[in-house]
Amino acid sequence: MANTIVLNSFLYLTAWYFLVHSVAEGFAWEGELVALIVVAVHLYRTEYRFSELTLILFSMLAGFVIESALVYCDIVAYASPNKVFPHLAPLWLTGLYAVFTTTINYSLARFGVSFMTAAIFGFAGSIISYYAGYRLGAAEFLMTNAGSLLVIGSVWFFFLPLLYKVNKEIIHFRESHVH
Repeated sequence: MANTIVLNSFLYLTAWYFLVHSVAEGFAWEGELVALIVVAVHLYRTEYRFSELTLILFSMLAGFVIESALVYCDIVAYASPNKVFPHLAPLWLTGLYAVFTTTINYSLARFGVSFMTAAIFGFAGSIISYYAGYRLGAAEFLMTNAGSLLVIGSVWFFFLPLLYKVNKEIIHFRESHVH
């Protein structure tokens, strides 16, 4: 299990960096390809493919809605923006949500033990992650840096516990339907 957690962390961090860096350099498709490969490797290695895929798809959809609200409300702007619908989030962000979600049952499983643990980790982790993305040139804060990060952290204070709750429901459904 320790090897799985280390590999999961490594793949997530590699995909995160590659996706954010490629977007900042104007090559979002390269980062999206890496994210797709990481998710495919994750789904290949997990015993519960359907459950994991369900959670990943939920996270991608929820993430697109969250990020679109942040863009629409002028909290943040992203490199490689959505050219078809400029007030919505760019699609490459769904790749970040997908690779992040691969950590929920593995390297970040311990943060889902309570609402408050997940909420604090969501708040602090999102601030660190978004600030790193800003420093790499993939995002621009449209409020003050502190103001934008406070809004983003507050969103993730609730989103991460929700993601763990949905995960628990998916697991409960899977286990109640196995005969």
